[in-house]
Amino acid sequence: MISIHRSKGLEFPIVIIPFLDWEYTPNNKSILWVKSKEEKFAEHGSIPVQAVKSLSESYFSEDYYEESLNTALDNINLLYVAFTRPEEKLFILSPKKPAHNEIACLLKDAMSTHVEWSQQITNPEIETFTIGQNESKQIQDSKVKSASIYSPASFSMIDFSKSENVQLHLPPLKTSFTSDEIIIGNLIHETISYVYHKDDIPKIVNEVLSKNGNQAFRKFSETVTQQVYAIWTLLENKNWTSSSFEIVNECDLCDEQGMLHRPDRVLINGDTGIVIDFKTGKQDEKYHQQVKEYCRLLEATGISNLTGYLLYTTDKEIVKVV
Repeated sequence: MISIHRSKGLEFPIVIIPFLDWEYTPNNKSILWVKSKEEKFAEHGSIPVQAVKSLSESYFSEDYYEESLNTALDNINLLYVAFTRPEEKLFILSPKKPAHNEIACLLKDAMSTHVEWSQQITNPEIETFTIGQNESKQIQDSKVKSASIYSPASFSMIDFSKSENVQLHLPPLKTSFTSDEIIIGNLIHETISYVYHKDDIPKIVNEVLSKNGNQAFRKFSETVTQQVYAIWTLLENKNWTSSSFEIVNECDLCDEQGMLHRPDRVLINGDTGIVIDFKTGKQDEKYHQQVKEYCRLLEATGISNLTGYLLYTTDKEIVKVV
């Protein structure tokens, strides 16, 4: 069992989402800092209020709508993270009649617009909806597959209540990256996407760690800050922080099938473009195809002179792809 936030950067053969019922609207118990140009409020600057729906019809409606949009976007991104963890199968359990502000209702409404799915989604008698084939990949050589799994040669029973000195010896478990390393990598990735100037790094790190779901990782603040500074130095050495570039972070590119692609950072100067995609973990050839696709889609927008790079945040290494 693992939270969606902690699963970032991980993949599993099968994923089960047992509760697709969280709200994607502002929590009315949370505090929202608002401003108003009205004379009786203007002199006070920012005012803390509860994020209740009635704010939408108040002097603070603009701030409330902005908070609603950001909250919805954060929750849709969270849903995206959850949906992209499985390698083979994804099982979702949701309320049969979700509330209008629950993420399951949003998903149901979106799927109802699909020609092939709409009849099943809107039919109250159908309780199970399946997309694709419910089949697992066949393991051709189970012996090779299980070779790395520790299996004891024999079993023996021990009465722990009578044994005075019991020692269990297990083989060491080795993983490529610890959970903390993955979390730190994701925090670095998120921070970099908001940084436009070196002086902003401490402020951005604090903002990222203050977001819902990230507060528990504040202990990594110093490490994240140091790592982001190191990555910024790599960008400076490549002259990628120059004011001559227009910096576009996480722009949406739509392909011919209507699928969205989102490069981490694009630098634009006239008809010259540089695509930079940040990756946590080990280098992998599969990331090269992603960058090539970003460049292909950007070229269709009129940027003719394109280069693409992968920046591995763990190894602090830049790899040219295109």
